[in-house]
Amino acid sequence: MKTHVRRAETIVAVCDEDLVGKELAEEGRKISIRESFYGSESRSKKDIKEALNNATIGNLIGRNSVDLGIEVGVIDEENVMDVCGVPHAQVVVMDY
Repeated sequence: MKTHVRRAETIVAVCDEDLVGKELAEEGRKISIRESFYGSESRSKKDIKEALNNATIGNLIGRNSVDLGIEVGVIDEENVMDVCGVPHAQVVVMDY
C-alpha cells in the first residue's frame, strides 16, 4: 500500500504483493502495477483499512486487496472488474 496526497485528494493504492512489477493487458485495457505507485512495503490489514476509510480515491488490485476493500465497505462487489483474471476496483469519494 502507498498513500499519495495531491492537493485535496488522498489517493490510496493497494495491491497484492505478488502483483508488484507485473503488467496486465487485455481487450484494450492495460494496467502496470508499479512499485512507485503501489509501494513496496507490506502493511497490516488495520493500516490498510484506516487508510481506505480516509481516502478520497482508492485503487485496488488483486483478490486480497479487493476483498479487503469490500470488507471495509468502500467497494461494492458488483463494481469489481477483472483484468486478465485479476480483480481490480477503483473508488472515488464525492463530497457535495
